[in-house]
Amino acid sequence: MPRLRLLLLVVVAGCAASRVAPGGDSLLPVWTAWQSFDRVEGSDGFGGPDACHAAFGTYFTGFGVRGLACATTDLQPLGAVVAAAPMPVFVGGPHAPGPAGLGLDLGSRTFGHYNPAFVRWAVATAIPGEGNPALRAVTQPVYDQKLVRLARVYWLVRDGLVAEGYPERTSPGPTTDYVQFLRGGPLASGASEYAPGFSMYAFNDRSEAVPRALGIASDDLDWFSALYEAEAATGFWLRRAEDGTQATFHDGLRRLLATYDADWLAAH
Repeated sequence: MPRLRLLLLVVVAGCAASRVAPGGDSLLPVWTAWQSFDRVEGSDGFGGPDACHAAFGTYFTGFGVRGLACATTDLQPLGAVVAAAPMPVFVGGPHAPGPAGLGLDLGSRTFGHYNPAFVRWAVATAIPGEGNPALRAVTQPVYDQKLVRLARVYWLVRDGLVAEGYPERTSPGPTTDYVQFLRGGPLASGASEYAPGFSMYAFNDRSEAVPRALGIASDDLDWFSALYEAEAATGFWLRRAEDGTQATFHDGLRRLLATYDADWLAAH
């Protein structure tokens, strides 16, 4: 039994008669899965890099949300996570549940519209240490090792968009072009990289500010990883404004940072 899983059992048993985390523990198995693998850039993930690419559109488990999802699948199948939700994940778009409970159509020109009820459920169940100091203490290393950069990148990217008027409007150029594309408009000139809706490289100039804000030097190996994550985060937040879930996701991210990264959040 992984060390974190054993610790969680002890903590949950000890806290059962007292205070329970507001979010519950439905997604604790995902946290224990994250504790069980080493995020090595370029590592294969389940079934090798080709399987990662086929299932999640990435060859890398060392960075990015898709890499994290691929690496998790070996230990905690995401179909099982989806099956735990008491409502559908999406209310529109190309993705539909398959035999494994998770069917992603990554080649579509349309994008998945999240079910607002699912997002609220996910936020309520995804932060095991919220309101529970003992549980936070044993899950803190997972955040520090697997989630810290992703959480900070997504926070900084949204802040940058807000400075430009998001979610009510976007600045002229690639962000507005991408929103028009999401609404069924034509592909902007030179933007073929986001044809499947992933948006990699579409926002390169604006995204370079993010690794700098994190103190990552341009000659550091983490520079590209953070830049990649910033590109993906920009597309994510623009899609969430379109499907109406950005406020709930933002609240969930704020709560995650407040629980596991409070000092950094206070400074940003």
